[in-house]
Amino acid sequence: MKLTVHRGSGVGHAHGKTALCLCGGGITGALFEVGVLAGFDDVMGRAASNEFDIYVGSSAGASIASFLSQGIPPERAVRALHDANDPFLPLRQEDIYQVRLAPFLKVADLLVRTFLQSVGRRDVHWAAQFATSPLPAGFFRLDRYIQFLRDFFAREGLSNHFAGLAKELYVVAHDLDSAERVVFGAGELRDVEIAMAVAASSAVPVFFEPVRIGERDFLDGGIGQVDHIDVAIAHGARRILVVNPIAPFRSGDGRLRESGFLNIGDQASRIANRTRLEFGIKRYVAEYPGVEVLLLESDAADSQLSAEGIMSLKAKTEIIDQTRAGARQAFTATYAEGIPIEQFGHWVPAEHLPHPGPRRTPAPPAEPVLTVWQMDPAHSRVGFRVGHMVVATITGRFARWSGTLALGLTGLAGGKVEVRIATASVDTHEEQRDAHLRSADFFDSAKFPEMTFCSRWIEPNATGTFDMVGELTIKGVTAEILLEVKDGGRMIDADGWERAGFTARTTIDRRDFGLGWNQRTESGGVVVGEEVEIVLEIEAKREAAPQPLSPGLSVGASHPVP
Repeated sequence: MKLTVHRGSGVGHAHGKTALCLCGGGITGALFEVGVLAGFDDVMGRAASNEFDIYVGSSAGASIASFLSQGIPPERAVRALHDANDPFLPLRQEDIYQVRLAPFLKVADLLVRTFLQSVGRRDVHWAAQFATSPLPAGFFRLDRYIQFLRDFFAREGLSNHFAGLAKELYVVAHDLDSAERVVFGAGELRDVEIAMAVAASSAVPVFFEPVRIGERDFLDGGIGQVDHIDVAIAHGARRILVVNPIAPFRSGDGRLRESGFLNIGDQASRIANRTRLEFGIKRYVAEYPGVEVLLLESDAADSQLSAEGIMSLKAKTEIIDQTRAGARQAFTATYAEGIPIEQFGHWVPAEHLPHPGPRRTPAPPAEPVLTVWQMDPAHSRVGFRVGHMVVATITGRFARWSGTLALGLTGLAGGKVEVRIATASVDTHEEQRDAHLRSADFFDSAKFPEMTFCSRWIEPNATGTFDMVGELTIKGVTAEILLEVKDGGRMIDADGWERAGFTARTTIDRRDFGLGWNQRTESGGVVVGEEVEIVLEIEAKREAAPQPLSPGLSVGASHPVP
């Protein structure tokens, strides 16, 4: 991940509109942008991606801009893309590609007939004759994606019209016949529905047919300019964040030539894309000296983006997780290096802003003041639900466990959680089944007596609950999971102890943790479901008065499982 700041010579402290410009890059580019902006929000400590005044999107970036401009936080998309059962964003490959077989069958028939006629006449120019014949306008159509967007906007209560937005949204495309760039959301194109505008901007030539709107055909917004920051500037933006997913990549063995002409062509396109972007930003910063541009882009080391084709959903979770972590690191490194970003001050926590005068590294934030709480197993439950024989559900719990919370003075945000669970204490109210769960087919309790969870961060989300991300370890396998946490509030009991209640939920695939045993039923189903819902209903009481707790301290190290 690479982060650079471009500042005009006249940049001062005058306020102006802020803009987010999202470039193209196919499906993987859209995933890149979701991950980057989720990381941006992590660093800012809030859904800052939804706070821009202006959103400009081209190609894949048009889809993401249409969501962000209507208040959908990147974190919500991240959760949906990680969970195949989440109904929020049920995007499938077939929702994007629609093949038209009839035109290609006609072309195949024409090819065969032209070749046979030419052979009969001994005419060696058959290929040139075929090339001048009418061919399909593209391999795929975007009709299904247009309908997907219409259904999504309607289901989520969002607007499909630019006039219905509280924020400014501009979607860039190109008119096929006039070769002119067009901007949907402005002027005579303000009345075009957003779903059609996004599809028009996403119509990559040859791959997709041009999108017909009225009497005009439109193509991909990224085939000319890359960033389109001039659109944001024309509407009053002076501080602009540009996210670019496409950058030249390095072959692992240094022999890109051996990968074939398609990859060589892709690399050439990436080089041209990067050059156009760089010169475009420099031009507009020089032309408008009061403008500041923050450019966050893929670099040659982003291996996952290089490994997958740009129109693939195959590695969606890996791409999102990699780019989210990279964005966090890039923004944090920028602050530590003291790069001047004063004009972005209202996006940035105050302690990260450069000090007046000579540039210097900001002092690290003070240690957080956290209150330490003990979870109360007598008034809590660590339970789970899993499908059984396809038609039923089995519920269970763990009878022995312990946990500690370190909460901020204002609640869950910024706190820490650690839980340790005795796997042998699994209880589904059927001893024979419990014995099987303790065996090597499942938990292998003799070898792995505990499973653990340690939180990495907790933050509020747009639904009024909290997102808690942490590492779950079962049977020696550790993976990051996301839990939705509901704060039940606090009270003082009769003995003077302060008590707090929380409910946390998540769903995991047990096979990810080596719990893969199963059998088939006569009807072809499985005995045990693969997805397990975990529900923690926790009551905790405060152990001591508020005191500083080091961020690196393991809050539950001194509290083993009973």
